[in-house]
Amino acid sequence: MGLIIFVENRTLASEFTETLDLAKQGEFPEEVNIGICWRDVAGESLDGVIGIYASNYLNDDTDWCLLKEYTISTATNEWDKEQYVIPYSYRNIALQYTPNAITAGILNVDINIRDK
Repeated sequence: MGLIIFVENRTLASEFTETLDLAKQGEFPEEVNIGICWRDVAGESLDGVIGIYASNYLNDDTDWCLLKEYTISTATNEWDKEQYVIPYSYRNIALQYTPNAITAGILNVDINIRDK
């Protein structure tokens, strides 16, 4: 599959959830690497939370497993963006963001997928 721009120039001022079906071709990918980058973050306190979730069930909102959680505590991480390799094959990936006291900023998330 290759590189997918999962979230592009999304504001960090409001809560959101994005999901991606990794098995559209009928096969689960062998390796998934997620890169998370934020910049220009501002607010009363920098404490936004990004959660990476996974599930093997299509259209089942009750079976998501939290894989990794990041706290946005700096104005930028452009020079040392977060990288996470998903340890197992999953059908669906979700990214959930909660701003808490963050009022501004930009988020970009890319996913690099290697098929079996």
